[in-house]
Amino acid sequence: MKFKEWKEWYKSLPDSLRWFVWLVLLRPIIDNFYYLKEVSPFLSPLNIVGVLTPIVIFFTLKKMKRPPQSNIDGNFRIYGGFVIAGIIVMSISGIALLPFWTVAIKITAIVYMFFFLRYFVRSKKDVDGLLQSFLYSSIVVICVFMFEMFVHPLNLVHSRGVERYQGSYADVFNYATYVTLCTLINYYFLLSTNTSLSRNARIRNVIINIVLGTAMLIKMSHVSTDVVFIALNILYFLIAFKKNAVGALIFASILALIVYSYGKDTIDEKLMPLIQTDVDVASGEGDEAYYLHGRVGRWERITEIFGNSSLLSQLFGMPFNGGLPFSFITGGIHNDYIRNLICVGYVGLTFYLILLFNLFRRIIKDRLNMLYLGLGALGSLLLFSVSTVPTIYPAFMYVILTVFAYFSIPENVLRRQEMEERSKLLAAESVESSKLVA
Repeated sequence: MKFKEWKEWYKSLPDSLRWFVWLVLLRPIIDNFYYLKEVSPFLSPLNIVGVLTPIVIFFTLKKMKRPPQSNIDGNFRIYGGFVIAGIIVMSISGIALLPFWTVAIKITAIVYMFFFLRYFVRSKKDVDGLLQSFLYSSIVVICVFMFEMFVHPLNLVHSRGVERYQGSYADVFNYATYVTLCTLINYYFLLSTNTSLSRNARIRNVIINIVLGTAMLIKMSHVSTDVVFIALNILYFLIAFKKNAVGALIFASILALIVYSYGKDTIDEKLMPLIQTDVDVASGEGDEAYYLHGRVGRWERITEIFGNSSLLSQLFGMPFNGGLPFSFITGGIHNDYIRNLICVGYVGLTFYLILLFNLFRRIIKDRLNMLYLGLGALGSLLLFSVSTVPTIYPAFMYVILTVFAYFSIPENVLRRQEMEERSKLLAAESVESSKLVA
C-alpha cells in the first residue's frame, strides 16, 4: 500500500475509529516510557493508555452497527466469557488493589481488542491500512535500535553470559514484536497480487528484510524470536515458490549458508550460550528441569500447584480457588498455554484451542497472499506461546487480532466484497478504454 492509498484509507474512516490508527502509530513511543511507572503508576503512559483503551472502545462500539457474525465470533465469546468470569471472581477480594486492575486490563485485552477489531475490520482494505500503519510505527523502533547499535546501548541486559539489547522498552519482546511482525507484513505485501514492485525489487526487499532482521536478532539474543523469524522466512519461500518447493528450499538454504559463513563467530558467541543448557540436558549432563533456561522446571512447579487445587479451579481457572493468582496469569509464567490453563482452567483452555483450530481451518481456505498472512500470524502466536506470553503484549496483538478479525468475517460477505471490487475495477477499465478510443 502506497502512502497516498494509506492516506485515502485513513480519511475514509469515521472519526470514531481514527484514534486506533494513532494508537498503533504511537505505540512504540508510548512503550519507551515504561519506566515512568517506577515514579508513579499514575504517570505511566502505558497505564493511562491501558485504562483508556477499553473505555474508548466501549463508547465506540455503542455507535457502530454490529458486523455479520461467524462461528469464530462465537468461539471468542465463549473463551472471553471464561476470562471475564475469572476477573469478576478475583474482583471480590482484589478490586481495591492496584495489581488487580493491572492484571485485569492485561488479560482481558485480547477479548475487548478482538471485538473492537471485528467492528473495525470490514474488508481487506482495512487490514492493509492497519498493517501499513504498523510498518510506519516500526520506524521508531528501527531508529532506536540503530542508535543502540552504532552510538550507545540504551539498556544493555546480561542473560546467560550474553549481552542483550532491548532499548528503553520493558523487555526484549518489544523488539521481537517488530522484527517478526514487520517481516510478516512485508512478505504479505510482496505476495499481494496488487504489488507494483518488479521481481528484482521484491528480491532486494527480501534481502534487506533478512539482513536487518538478522542484525537485530543477533543483538537481541532471543531464541524464540530466532525460531519465529526463521519460520516466517521458510513459509514465505514455500509460498512464493509454490510451484517449485524444492527450489525454495535450495534458495533458502544457500541464503542461510551465506549468512552463517559471514556470521559464524557471532552465532557461536551469541547463540550457543543461550542454548548450551538445553544441549547439556539433551546429552544427559543436566536435569530436565533446566530445559529452556529453567522454564520447564518452573512449569512443573506451577502445574503441580494447579493440579493440587480444587476441581472447580482446575475446570475454570485458579481465580475460582478464592485467591489472587496474579503472578500465575501474567508474564512471569513464560508459557501462554499454561497461563491460559491457570487463568481459565481446562474448559477455557479447550475453547481457546478450538478457537485457534477453527481459525486455522478458515485460513487454509483462503487465496495465496492472505494464506501467508493468516498462517504467519497464527504460527507466530503458536510458536511464541511456547516460551513467552504474547497475548498480553498490546503491539503484538494489534496485528495478530487484525488478521484474526479479517478471517472471522463470514466467507459469503468476503466473496460479495470481492465481486463488488472486481465490478468496480472492470467499470474503471471500461471508462479508461472509452477515453482512449475517443
